[in-house]
Amino acid sequence: MKKQMDNIGSKQNTGLSKLCLSGFIFSIMPPALLILCFIIPGGFYALPAVLIIPPLLGILLSIAGLVTAGRKGNRGKGFGIAGIALPVIAFTVIFIILAPILSEMSRTNKMLAQNEMYALGYMGKSLNTEYDVSQYMIPEGYDFNSLNITISDTELEAYCESKLEKIDNKTDKSIRGVFQTYSFLVIRSDKLNVWLESNSPNGFYYHDGYAYICYPTRGMENMIVSEPLAVYKDPSDKFVVITNCNDYKVIAEFFE
Repeated sequence: MKKQMDNIGSKQNTGLSKLCLSGFIFSIMPPALLILCFIIPGGFYALPAVLIIPPLLGILLSIAGLVTAGRKGNRGKGFGIAGIALPVIAFTVIFIILAPILSEMSRTNKMLAQNEMYALGYMGKSLNTEYDVSQYMIPEGYDFNSLNITISDTELEAYCESKLEKIDNKTDKSIRGVFQTYSFLVIRSDKLNVWLESNSPNGFYYHDGYAYICYPTRGMENMIVSEPLAVYKDPSDKFVVITNCNDYKVIAEFFE
């Protein structure tokens, strides 16, 4: 009789572990949920939760299932092992893929932060074009090195203090500030080539025969794009001015 009771108990204990099965199901849910994220409007914003929460639940349930299955003698340990292994393998593969991408993003963020033009913003369509600012524009082929001009830090600071309403940043080559709500970056012409090496290795580009410059910024989908800024020179040839100002009236007033 006792032997028959033991056999009955043994059969009851060999049932499938629901925890192991649940853990396995949660572990394989992300691919199906990913498809839904791209089908349902606005589902893209749920991607982080979809990729992280179900696998973690799968691992926890699978661990709990293996522990209880071992104690009770339930079946389904294979589901529990798979419920742990699949997310771990998936996370490892994702990390291997994302590591270089994250590293490149970090490098790019550092590059953008160090670029002195990054804070200048955007330049819109030109305003008040009846004002003639051509005398301040830099014509194609203009060579500041041939002028043999030397400018001191004191001269740079004095010039910017007389022109800018507010100074945001200073270096030994340039000073950035604000004039009539527009951003202006003033660079010593004798240090222009060194400054370009760090901030715009491709140098100036020319439109209608006059200089402009591109600076890197983040565009749609977080991609790095180039935006144009205007480039002028002080009549003394001592200073190069890069600005997001699109108002010729303001430019004329700046150089008065």
